[in-house]
Amino acid sequence: MLVAMKLKKKVTEVPENKAIKDMVGGKSTLQNELLGDIQKEFGQNGPDNGAELPLSELAQGFDG
Repeated sequence: MLVAMKLKKKVTEVPENKAIKDMVGGKSTLQNELLGDIQKEFGQNGPDNGAELPLSELAQGFDG
């Protein structure tokens, strides 16, 4: 949901098998904002390579 809002897309338009890096189209500022927002939401740091992981794998990195 957070990724969809930031990218101004519907939740159904955000594929779980794509990485944030691929979805932001080379906009590193947007990529960093997204990762920061995700970290704030879950209250912890995720994987170091979070921007390069498919969303489904990134989500697993935040499981408590």
